[in-house]
Amino acid sequence: SSPFIHERVGRPDPENRIAFISNRSGNWDIFTMTTDGSDLKSLTTNEAGDHFPRWIAGGTRLAFRSQRGRADGGWDRWEIDLDGTDAAAADLPARLNNPDVGMFPEVHPSGSYLVNAAERSGEQDIYVWRFDGGGERVVAPAPGLDYRPLFSPDGEHILFISERDGNAEVYSVAFDGTDVRRLTRSAGIDRYARWSPDGTKIGFVSDRDGDLEVFVMDADGSDTRQLTFNEAEDGEISWSPDSQQLAFRSDTPGNGEIYIVDLETGAIKNLTNHEGYDGEPTWSPATAAHSPTP
Repeated sequence: SSPFIHERVGRPDPENRIAFISNRSGNWDIFTMTTDGSDLKSLTTNEAGDHFPRWIAGGTRLAFRSQRGRADGGWDRWEIDLDGTDAAAADLPARLNNPDVGMFPEVHPSGSYLVNAAERSGEQDIYVWRFDGGGERVVAPAPGLDYRPLFSPDGEHILFISERDGNAEVYSVAFDGTDVRRLTRSAGIDRYARWSPDGTKIGFVSDRDGDLEVFVMDADGSDTRQLTFNEAEDGEISWSPDSQQLAFRSDTPGNGEIYIVDLETGAIKNLTNHEGYDGEPTWSPATAAHSPTP
């Protein structure tokens, strides 16, 4: 039987949307939809590839990586309004970017600092800067790749993935670089770690059971629970503003589709159903009062 329970998960918030990428139009574009999968809107229609959407300006605009205007296959940061207008490239200092992982610097809740992975002298570690790009410092340096850092909602810790112990695991470190903690311990690969908005939980994806599935654990690494049980890959995740649900991409139907899982009930809702590939879901923030982004 299907591992998915096709039922309503919570009540959709008309002010809440999920952005995602899709190649349903023949190339990779950015789309948004409501949290029940309705009111689909195409934000970009460029022939170049658009990826990695993220909400900025308190949920009033989206930033994304795009190959438009690049003949070398590289990526630039672009931003766009939610009605698909006012698309513009937004330059970032090269030292703040990590194009190899295709990610943006993440902003501290105070708006005063940035964090990203960066390579220095052949080692890829986690770095923190002031918002203006100055004051660079490394946190939790160690041999092995470190990547995908995120500030905790209270700004006191940084979540990241590290291969320092031989395979990809979830770690955290205090903002000042102390208190390095390994939060997962499995022979599998752990990735896509995300703080819940209330800071009490961490969602992540792991192949510890043989293929990539969605998991959740407490912020200290305890009480790990598996949320999906599929024979195909489950990928990128994003928290609902109330910390009660996770949006994720699953290849179970034979191609990428977007789903939501409810943490309390385990119910799973399919939001997209298209022969194109849908992925990289990201949930809009709860309010329009957020820190500036780079």
